[in-house]
Order: sequence, then C-alpha cells, then structure tokens
Amino acid sequence: MTYCLTRALLVPGILAVMAVTAAAEEPDVDCEDPVTQMDLTHCAGKDYEKADATLNELWTKVTAKAKGFDKSQGSVYADWDAPSSFEVLRDAQRVWNEYRDRQCDYEGYAYFGGTLQPMVELQCKTRLTEERNAAFRDMLTTPN
Repeated sequence: MTYCLTRALLVPGILAVMAVTAAAEEPDVDCEDPVTQMDLTHCAGKDYEKADATLNELWTKVTAKAKGFDKSQGSVYADWDAPSSFEVLRDAQRVWNEYRDRQCDYEGYAYFGGTLQPMVELQCKTRLTEERNAAFRDMLTTPN
C-alpha cells in the first residue's frame, strides 16, 4: 500500500519537475525549416505567441478608443441603464477568448492523443487570433 501511494505521488511530481525544466529551456529550432514534429509544434507555439502579443498591443489601443468614445458620450449610458461600449467590448473579448480556446480544442480532437494535436490547436489559435487582430485593426480605423 505504501509503495503504491509513494509511487502515485512521486511519479507525477517527477514528471511535473521535468516539464518545468523542459519548458524553461528554449530549444534551438530553425522555424524556417522545422524537421521533427516537436520542431513543428514549437514553431506553431512561436507563431501563436507573436499573434497573441499583437492582440495584446491592439487591445490596449482598442480599449483606449472605446473609453475615449464613452467619455465623449457623457451620461448617455447611465441614463439608459446600459453598459458602456468599453464594458461591452470587454465582455465580448472574454467570450471570444473562451470561443477561441474551445474551438481550437475541438479542432485538435481530430488528432486526439497524437503528436499532431498540440500543433493543430496552436495553429488554430494563431489563425483565430490573427482574425481578431484584423477586426481590432478595423475598429481602430472606423468610427464607433
């Protein structure tokens, strides 16, 4: 019994330490010419990181624009007991984040348990994030 309990606690702990250690080391991967599935997944992760960084930069600008618009509207939202455009945008982004994650989980299920699953999910997240980035760019160039 003690052996099983020790093993049940020790093995996951060792695996967690290995995962943290592996995550801390940046692999030397040429994303212009990835070779292995691990390389392809790593490069898909890098693409997603770039798209997500752009999303965060655009989010700052889009929310500033929405807040500026809200300020220009005075008390109209309060008068109508309505949320501000910033609040609506914030709520929409929260829902979009959940949609992106669930949609990409779904797309990855075509390769459930295989080595392609993480890459497909990352590619999906990149694609949807780039689409959201385009929508944010449009928001910045059009009036509210």
